[in-house]
Amino acid sequence: MTVETAPRRTEYIPLDHLKADPANPKAHNVDVIDASIGRFGIIDQIVRDDRTGYIISGHGRDETLRRMRDRGDNPPEGVRVDAGGHWLVPVIVGWSSRTDAEARAALIALNRTTELGGWVDESLLDLLDNLDDFTGVGFTEDDTDDLRARLEELSAEPAPKVTKKDDVPTQRDSDDYAAEGRRLVIIDYSVSEYPLVQARLKALRVDYGVNNNAEALSALLSERYGDVTAAVAEPDADDFDPISEALGVETFDA
Repeated sequence: MTVETAPRRTEYIPLDHLKADPANPKAHNVDVIDASIGRFGIIDQIVRDDRTGYIISGHGRDETLRRMRDRGDNPPEGVRVDAGGHWLVPVIVGWSSRTDAEARAALIALNRTTELGGWVDESLLDLLDNLDDFTGVGFTEDDTDDLRARLEELSAEPAPKVTKKDDVPTQRDSDDYAAEGRRLVIIDYSVSEYPLVQARLKALRVDYGVNNNAEALSALLSERYGDVTAAVAEPDADDFDPISEALGVETFDA
């Protein structure tokens, strides 16, 4: 059975007639959106929920267009002007939420789904390296240099020793690892948390003037907990992992 739905279509709506959803939880970098629209025009259109009349996607673009108009800018490419000088914005209409709960869920989903994918860093670096103008892109040349340095740092790290499936690390493996005088701490994050963690680690490196995450975290821990002394604790029997113990690896959830 075919279910009939309202066709999606673009209508040019006066900017002042657009209504932001007061429940919108998403913050925006209006300066970057401003530069992007100023350079590329309107590419990603605002979407309206026809049932509520509120914007369901595009609050940052709505805010940015109002700022551009109010400071006297010419309308960006894609925005029309009527006989009275009012800006007419292309808006996708035709979708209606069935309930307030569905409208809230869609509002979250349209923001959240774009966050979850993250970046393929190598492919991103290839694209950034070929840009000669970063206006409105959301990345800077410094970001590009930081990304390159991080990828080079990762590629320079020695590959982990690969053993057969049934192999168990031996005392010799443990001695070899200990001979380097190092221990490895693994912190586990979800895919969705990873970009934010990376951004915060970058800020931490800048704050402490260091070049890698290990030094940055060590500096932070020393500053916050410098009076804490090392102590050897007996692990719980349920937490004991002979493989991690042999390799000198400590694991814990963040």
